[in-house]
Amino acid sequence: MITEIIKVVDTLSEAKDVEREVIFQAIENALESTTKKKYTESMDVKVIIDRESGDYKTYRRWMVFADDSRELEDPDYELRMLDAVDVDKDAKEGEYVYEEIESVDLDSRIGAQIAKQVIVQKVREAEKKKVIDLYQDRIGEVLGGVVKRVDRNGFYVDVGNNAEAFLPRRESIAKEAIRP
Repeated sequence: MITEIIKVVDTLSEAKDVEREVIFQAIENALESTTKKKYTESMDVKVIIDRESGDYKTYRRWMVFADDSRELEDPDYELRMLDAVDVDKDAKEGEYVYEEIESVDLDSRIGAQIAKQVIVQKVREAEKKKVIDLYQDRIGEVLGGVVKRVDRNGFYVDVGNNAEAFLPRRESIAKEAIRP
């Protein structure tokens, strides 16, 4: 059965032309932020979403250190080996140990708002990266486009693929009439 998360991922991926994995990571980050708000900001949280079913689990995690190697700098993020084996009997030094905690419910208004903000931010970052990757190799080339706005500093040109370029007045042809 396809859950709401899978529907959201598929819809956003298609609408924004962003890979599904980027959307999944954005939702995981959103759930992690919401979980930190619910419990405490200082805990290290990891959310893992099953890419097929949309089910997710939330874990609190700690980095494991040898018992006498050094003082713990942050007990919310670090555990000594002696304590780590209580959480996970297979704990190894230098790795994380995970303890499953209750997952947050996004039905609350605040939880949904935080999740929405994080998801929107990550999708925008992915879109921006995609545009940068597309035009990175074309720096210095002449591009065609449609003038969208004019201000005293120059011209804003839509060059396609959800990208906008800026042409400073000093780099335009003198006395050429350019209008949106």
